[in-house]
Amino acid sequence: MAQATETRRAWSRTGNCPSLSILLLVKIQFATIFYPPTHIGGTEIYTHALARALQKAGHQVRVLCAENWGQGKAYWNGHIDEIYENVPVRRLALNWTQAQDVNRQLYDNPVIAKRVQGYLEEWQPDIVHVTSCQTLSTSIITTAKQLGFPVVVTLADYWFICPRVTLVRSDGENCDGRVQAHECSECMLGGTKIYSLSHALLPPTVHQKFLTGLSRQWWLARRRGLRGMALDIKDRREMLHHALNQADYCIVPSAHVKRAFELNDFNVPIQITPLGDDLGWLSAYQGKTRSEKTRFGYLGQILPFKGVDVIVRAFLALPPELPAELYIYGPLRQNDPYVAELQQMAAGHSNIHFKGPYKRSELAEVLANFDVFVFGSTWNEPYGLVIHEAFATQTPVIASNVGAIPESVQDEINGLLYRGGDSTDLSRQMRRIIEQEGLLSRLRDNIQPVWTMDREVVKLVKIYERAQKSKAATGPVNTAFAEKPV
Repeated sequence: MAQATETRRAWSRTGNCPSLSILLLVKIQFATIFYPPTHIGGTEIYTHALARALQKAGHQVRVLCAENWGQGKAYWNGHIDEIYENVPVRRLALNWTQAQDVNRQLYDNPVIAKRVQGYLEEWQPDIVHVTSCQTLSTSIITTAKQLGFPVVVTLADYWFICPRVTLVRSDGENCDGRVQAHECSECMLGGTKIYSLSHALLPPTVHQKFLTGLSRQWWLARRRGLRGMALDIKDRREMLHHALNQADYCIVPSAHVKRAFELNDFNVPIQITPLGDDLGWLSAYQGKTRSEKTRFGYLGQILPFKGVDVIVRAFLALPPELPAELYIYGPLRQNDPYVAELQQMAAGHSNIHFKGPYKRSELAEVLANFDVFVFGSTWNEPYGLVIHEAFATQTPVIASNVGAIPESVQDEINGLLYRGGDSTDLSRQMRRIIEQEGLLSRLRDNIQPVWTMDREVVKLVKIYERAQKSKAATGPVNTAFAEKPV
């Protein structure tokens, strides 16, 4: 370990970087929000697939993530080391609600910094690749850079811009992030009792100052009802800009995300690299099953900003005599008002099917029963990985024209676009698919091969190489800290 550290310092002093075969892609440390099998969101699935693909290419990989989020009597409840599908994972057991300065520690966390420091010093990775800071905070970036490790960050959402992550306001409207700090605070606190009282009793300027002052009192902001919401937005913005600017490379999956970060004054160099698809499930795909009806399908989260209600309304607006069916796959949470609303809308319509959640191993079977995939998001989707999974089975996509979606779904070529949130326009496009002879076949024939995980690994190798060469030439960000004995 000491020899490896001294060698790293020698590279920093001389600016000489060894060849890839000696240095590059030996040890890659991922840091992310959560990890399968306990969590199977988009970031978790993508990170695991990427880790497996890098292992397949012969490299050592480890993953660092949070676990038991919101559980336990203390904030820090130790860690769990395990192997999941051949990938070594260290899960940090964190009850975020028990943190001392709970809201600040969501983005700047000295406890995480201390734990990460020891972990990285022990393993000495060649690259630290962060796919999400949502649970580990920006401390994963700043600590890695203080220790002198090259850092690559994948920006697959808007967490660095928006504490709600989605750039969707509390009233459901989309936001570009270019708002005053007090506006962001009002969005976060909207609907809380303290916000309602302040808004009703205080003049607007006093109300704004009250919310700002509230966010700076950590002992008050940690109270139930304010945790995770009463953030010091000005401090958060400054801290996140500072942290991200330390990264050696930032990767985004779409031009839309790149523009969002540039619009919000992030000056770090950003490279567009599509997210790779793990197509291991595709070997089970045997082509489309036969049906006398046109089968529209949705799969994903059942949430308002995913526009599932728009899809249902559009389908219900079709003439009832048209031969069509709608299949909806996704978690149907009990006692969820939105799920109840959808099911009530579809009540009495035997051609609308709520199928519940599906396993990734079942994806080939699910998509075999879709003639058209419908993507209804009303928020500014950063990429839409599921769109490319549909394309992998030559399934055309009807999608809303918001966010990065038009970068994947090319109108009248491999799919159809409609005005986001407009169920009438979506219904029009659905009807075209059913009635316009040859349209479905033409769209299907125009679908190009998707960007696979193996292709992404090849591109990432080049990015890692540049990051390591840059690190060897510039040395640690904080030399005094990096020179501490390990």
